[in-house]
Amino acid sequence: MEGILSPAELAELKARPIGVPEWRNLTEEQIALRVEIGKKIQADFIATSPTLEPRLRDIYERYPMWGFYESAESEDAWPPRRAYGVCFGEDDDERLYTVTLMSMINNRTIGGCPVESLVRVDRWSPQTIQRMKSPLYNGTGIWEDPLGFVKLLMELHSQEDD
Repeated sequence: MEGILSPAELAELKARPIGVPEWRNLTEEQIALRVEIGKKIQADFIATSPTLEPRLRDIYERYPMWGFYESAESEDAWPPRRAYGVCFGEDDDERLYTVTLMSMINNRTIGGCPVESLVRVDRWSPQTIQRMKSPLYNGTGIWEDPLGFVKLLMELHSQEDD
């Protein structure tokens, strides 16, 4: 990461590692900095991945992993989602691998979620944040932090190694 991130960005990650419980207490400035870090991490992934097809790169650019996503299909935008990958459906439609915040669990979408069913937002609404803070939901550090996708990917890969 040293060649990719600035000294200030590296200091931010050292002071507040990805996925720690303090994710709910990030300031707006810290969130903005962490979005910039997320953009650089994703750009490095796209630039260095030898097998990533151009059309997959395009989906990552339009639907970044550092983004926050809400449902386009419900009136209250619930449930919130985070993206951690892209794919194509059976009809060659664009999809995102997502995790959905649900009571007691974080649910991964198998086969991806159609991009039309999601709306990217800069930040969760105050109502969504209030619901997320309920003890019924498993925050695990992936929801409020723009870098939560890194923790999610690390968790998924550690499960594959088991």
